[in-house]
Amino acid sequence: MPKRPTHPSRPLLYLDVDGVILPLGEGTGEGEAAFGPRGRRVRLPAGAPGRAERHAQAFGPVWATFWQEEANWTLSPAFDLPPWPVLALDEDRAQPLGDIKFEALKRHAGDRPLAWVDNMIPEEAFAWAAARTVPTLLCPIDPRIGMAELDVEALLGFARKMQAGAPEPSRADLSSR
Repeated sequence: MPKRPTHPSRPLLYLDVDGVILPLGEGTGEGEAAFGPRGRRVRLPAGAPGRAERHAQAFGPVWATFWQEEANWTLSPAFDLPPWPVLALDEDRAQPLGDIKFEALKRHAGDRPLAWVDNMIPEEAFAWAAARTVPTLLCPIDPRIGMAELDVEALLGFARKMQAGAPEPSRADLSSR
C-alpha cells in the first residue's frame, strides 16, 4: 500500500504526467528535454515547474501516472521538488488506462477531499465524484494542450476553500474544455 501524504488537512491532488504536465501535441521544440521513461524526448512547458510547486504547497500531491516512481526520479529533480507519493497502479493492460487509475485512486483516497487532473478520466468517475460526501474535483485536460493556467487557478481555489474550512459541494468537473 503506498504511503499517504503527510498533510491530512490538505486535499489530495492526483496529478498525471503525460498529456497534463507534458502536453502531447505538436510543439515548437522550445522547452523540449530528453528525460522521462526510457530517455524519450518530452515537451516541458516553461511554467510547469512553478505550477507543480504551487500545487505541492496547496495540496497533498500524489503522482497518478504510469511513470510510477520514474516521476520522482525525473520530474521531481527537474522541478526542484521533493519526491511525492506515487499512486500504485495495477499493470492489468486488459482494462482501459483511465479505469486502472480510477480504481486505484478510489482505494487510495478513501473519504479524503481530492482533485484529480488527468487526460483520461473515465465517464463513471463523474458520477462517483458527484455522489461523494466530501469535496471532489475532476479536472479533465486536453492532452494536446496540457494543464493551462486557468486549470491551475481553479485547483488552487478549490484547495483554498478546503483549507479555510468552507464547505464545498462535490463537483464532478471544473474544466471549461
